[in-house]
Amino acid sequence: MKKNDFLNKLSSIHLFNNLYSSDKLEKYINEKVQTMVLDTQILIRMLCVLYNDKMSYSDTALQSVKILLSTFEQFKSRINLSTTYDYVGEVAGHMLEAMKLQRFLSLPFASKLGKSKNVFYNAFIELKSNDKIDDEIDFAEFIVSILDEDLLDLNDDEFLRKASRKIEEILTLSNIQLIYHPTYPNYQAIMKAYEISLAYQSKDRSFTARENDLRTILYLSTREYHTNSSTNEINEPFLITWDSAFYSFRKSLLTEHKELSYWYIYSPLKVVDRFSVMNFNLNPSSISLNIIALTETNFNYSTKSASFIYVISNFFNEKDMSKLGIINKLAELKKSSQNLDELPTNEEMKGKEEDTLTHLLLNLRNHYYSPDTKYRFDDIIKVFELPKFEDEILGIFTKTMNQFKLGSDLKIMIQDFDNLIELNKK
Repeated sequence: MKKNDFLNKLSSIHLFNNLYSSDKLEKYINEKVQTMVLDTQILIRMLCVLYNDKMSYSDTALQSVKILLSTFEQFKSRINLSTTYDYVGEVAGHMLEAMKLQRFLSLPFASKLGKSKNVFYNAFIELKSNDKIDDEIDFAEFIVSILDEDLLDLNDDEFLRKASRKIEEILTLSNIQLIYHPTYPNYQAIMKAYEISLAYQSKDRSFTARENDLRTILYLSTREYHTNSSTNEINEPFLITWDSAFYSFRKSLLTEHKELSYWYIYSPLKVVDRFSVMNFNLNPSSISLNIIALTETNFNYSTKSASFIYVISNFFNEKDMSKLGIINKLAELKKSSQNLDELPTNEEMKGKEEDTLTHLLLNLRNHYYSPDTKYRFDDIIKVFELPKFEDEILGIFTKTMNQFKLGSDLKIMIQDFDNLIELNKK
């Protein structure tokens, strides 16, 4: 207890000095209602916490969101929470990907597929291991129970529609306002600048994710949405996220577009710490959980990286995965490339947590989801599910993994898969 008391005092002094020295103290101790926008990764973990708010999670991110929700409740009169319909769709998509993982869990070689980064799956495992879920409940039933909605045996579109509607209901009951984006001026020009910023930071984003994040950025930056009509005073909003890509792009955006206004970027524990300092009552849980949050200025929580099992599940619609030998072969290819992955990588791979094969699969998926491609992602799924193409697929990945380490781009791989799609359509 004495150790926590000491940390509380030390951290309070540190935070007070930081706020004071940056001339921001007055902003934090006034009674103004603060608008806070929650991004996808916060919402996903929020659903897990709401499912069982008594659980003390060993996962740092889940526990951080649990503490964040407690802080929101404590200061609810001074916080206006919101998110976007775009992000609700992303949460539903993450939930759909979780449902698809169920097909892989009973495979005899499931251990070769590695650990999942799906938040719902990892929360399920932790709850199960702590006897917070009945033994007879499987993973798919857990997903269904989070939303209290029958989502089994639906096609993807039906699942996304029903899940999104139920998530919207849960958020509304939690007093979280949903934002529907209008058409923003200069959208295309700013999108190009955003894509350049992401490329410079080596940040992988799907086309949809880029659109969703940029619309949120423009909402946060549009002065009229955050100006008090009576006083004409701007109340800068907060984006609650772990994603450092927002931080990097905000600076260049506001420099180039003077008509746009400032907004804050906070991680969950930074929100907790700031509200605690405002009331001179620092939360001991947030201190013991992550002291690093006290000095955090450039968050880089890996919310956009993906695991092999998570990515590979996208490439198959078949429910009985035991029929497809290619999954085991891809898992073996991933394993055999371990030594290759220990070699120095080119610039595009710096900072990535994915192994090379997972990275290539992720790029392949993002390419065929892009609206300006020749073929659609459904076309590549049909190729992956045909046994006659197994050797060709493995050959393409083996060749690309070797060339990629030497600095080659992915255009040849995309062309090779286009050729397989064309062959399948004949």
